[in-house]
Amino acid sequence: MKIDMKLIGAMCLMVLGLMVVTSCGGDDDDDIGGGSPNTGAGVLDHESNLRITKAGNFGYYYKENGSLDYITEDRDRYEFSYSPNRITYVDGYDNEKNIIDVSYSNGLLSAASVKDSGSEDGDKWESNSKVEFSYDSNSHLKKITSSYKETGVEDGERYSVSGSASWTFNWKNNLLGSIEMTNKESDGWSSTDTYTFIYDKDALDNNHNVHHQWAQSLTFVFDDGYGGYIETALALVGLLGRGPLYLPSGLKYEYKEYDSDGDSSSGGRDYSFSYGFNSDGSIYRCYALGSYHYFSYGSIEDTRATAFQPIFGEKKEPHKGLFIRRHHAKH
Repeated sequence: MKIDMKLIGAMCLMVLGLMVVTSCGGDDDDDIGGGSPNTGAGVLDHESNLRITKAGNFGYYYKENGSLDYITEDRDRYEFSYSPNRITYVDGYDNEKNIIDVSYSNGLLSAASVKDSGSEDGDKWESNSKVEFSYDSNSHLKKITSSYKETGVEDGERYSVSGSASWTFNWKNNLLGSIEMTNKESDGWSSTDTYTFIYDKDALDNNHNVHHQWAQSLTFVFDDGYGGYIETALALVGLLGRGPLYLPSGLKYEYKEYDSDGDSSSGGRDYSFSYGFNSDGSIYRCYALGSYHYFSYGSIEDTRATAFQPIFGEKKEPHKGLFIRRHHAKH
């Protein structure tokens, strides 16, 4: 029985300056649901008075105090609540909801967990997953660790699967040099992925990242370039730390994986990136992995929460981010 529960993608595209990622409330809490959220979410810097309102497929809406109210992605919606801290994912097609309990530390996301259960055609499942984030003294994302366990009954047989993953971010001179990712699952499957970013003369001459934003060129490690996932959206508004001082001009990707029988496979690919910047240094456009991604900004005063109007379209495949777990496909 093959269980499709690989720990994939998390966050990317951070679009926040130093002032934002270091602004926070007073007390923190190690328990899931604790800590003070960032009330400067999405703000590039307080001198320009600009806040992100759109990045690729994501639209951002804020509360009066500056914290996130909700994020839209096509028909889907991510609703934020505080005390305790939670994010509710609402599927725009069938209104299905998943609750993500989150914690903040120094204004940054420090942990998230999801418990899920359900039944379908006589099958039953129950799952738990948890993700933890750590940062260095410069508010750069340093490491992510993730684990999950699912138990249930499928076709009359009991099963139990589990897995873990980790991402290590290697920084030097305020540049993100590489990311190393490892995956392990209880059926014996494992993988190692390495993402090495290229900073050539063109990058150092033209890709000065004034506001320390993250762009889609840095998200491949999380979602394999296809976009989406709440983790990506959270990074865009600075809840996962600062981006690099310069944006890379390319990426060298290498992987190696082992299946449950011990057989291995490996490969890799090179990618090139390009950017467009506004006069204030904020990112206007990013070309990465075959697509153009555009950013929009508004004044801090004009980015208050407004009534949500759903965008109608075709139903998408369920999200499979680090936080939100779905029951495995039946075979």
